[in-house]
Amino acid sequence: MVLDPYAASKFFHFLIQTILTTLFGVEATTQCVHSHMGIFGEVTGYFGLVESQGRGTLHLHLLVWLRNTPISGEIKKLLGTEDFRQQIRNFIKQNIRAYMPGFESAEELKKIPNDVEVAYSRPPNPQSPNYDSEIMVLERKVARNKQHHTCEVRHCLVMNKAGRWVCKRHAPFQTADDDFVDKDGHWGMKRLYEFMNAWVPGITINARCNNDIKLLTNGREMTNISFYITAYLTKKQGHSYNMSAIMTKGFAYHAKQTMYTDEICDQQQKLLFRLVHAINREQELSAPMVISYLMGWKDSYCSHRYMPIYWTSFVTTIFEAFPELHRCQGSNGFEKPSTGSR
Repeated sequence: MVLDPYAASKFFHFLIQTILTTLFGVEATTQCVHSHMGIFGEVTGYFGLVESQGRGTLHLHLLVWLRNTPISGEIKKLLGTEDFRQQIRNFIKQNIRAYMPGFESAEELKKIPNDVEVAYSRPPNPQSPNYDSEIMVLERKVARNKQHHTCEVRHCLVMNKAGRWVCKRHAPFQTADDDFVDKDGHWGMKRLYEFMNAWVPGITINARCNNDIKLLTNGREMTNISFYITAYLTKKQGHSYNMSAIMTKGFAYHAKQTMYTDEICDQQQKLLFRLVHAINREQELSAPMVISYLMGWKDSYCSHRYMPIYWTSFVTTIFEAFPELHRCQGSNGFEKPSTGSR
């Protein structure tokens, strides 16, 4: 539960912007994207969407593009070479981790004290002669508290079609004795305990929050992740069990307000309009997300800016280039839209 939604929202946006500029080494302006060496290399672009969790706190799903990364077709060919696969393994070893000493099993993990206040502790002093070892200790504490996955009903366990409880996070996770990547682009990091989430050491140490990372090496995985992240753009409500009740209430209002003498087409348009607005009006939004909108803060992070394409201008250009399409109007539904649509 968020006791101060304004402070939570403001700190979240401050933290995200700080991570982008300091850890990722990228800063987007209205004119261009400035990039220098970060923890992943040089970033050429990013796109992410903000979502609120069940307890109300905000988090970000972000796609990051790295400079000099081969395109999908080239990656497929390069994965056949041992030199390229070794480069990927080196990248995994530096940036993606799911194991530290003591994370071998549930029994070994229980031996490590779970510091629930690790996010609020003082960071190690960079001037300390033992700074490297102190950083490793801090990373181990944060990973122990934030990256250990526990399957629970109403948290991650959902009923499948066979009537069995399964984890929507796909736990238990795949284990491996070392970092790996094969010729098909399937990859993984060293993980001995199957309930440890992967994490980025740089983010874990500095932000001290739970995090996850996916390395996109093939077209199928890229498509799945893109659809997964883009789905948050709709800001769908957390629970849909009351959707039918909301629509029923909207339909009752429509039936009461609409005269039967109205045109059928106009009546149906009003019905859809009222149902959509009834759903939007009842949409579940956390307090930090509401504050974020009221303050004019971002619900998305995008390094590049795009110009809107107006549909009317597009259709007019098509008709000018292909006048014969005028004869097709009415037969295939391709008609000029009203002014202002896009």
